[in-house]
Amino acid sequence: MEESASEHRPATADDLKRLRLWFIVAAVWAAAATAIAIIALLEARDSSEQARRASEEVVSRQVERAQESTDKRIDELGSKIDSLPQHDDLTKLDKRVADSEDEISNAAEGAKGAEDRVGGLEKKVDRLEARDGSGGGP
Repeated sequence: MEESASEHRPATADDLKRLRLWFIVAAVWAAAATAIAIIALLEARDSSEQARRASEEVVSRQVERAQESTDKRIDELGSKIDSLPQHDDLTKLDKRVADSEDEISNAAEGAKGAEDRVGGLEKKVDRLEARDGSGGGP
């Protein structure tokens, strides 16, 4: 029964000192755990901030490369457009083609006329030869 008597006895000064010591130890452990949690939280935030910055740098470089590529392609297209014939050049070329077509048409008509004349001359030569051949020869 002595145990039950010790359970109900009043706390002594020594008991209170030990209890106070354990409260201090528990408070120190709680403060240390809190400090460790805060440090971990700050490091996690810093590393996520660094990751965000690194991601932003990667995206920034990608955008810069895309912009440079686009600028290069625009410059190439501008050069190609500048080297294309202008409206005046095309108009002159179209007139030259039309003039050439007219000349070809005229030459074809002239050749047809010459062909007809040659055909006529051949018939005359054939008649003359036939007439001279029937009347004797050299």
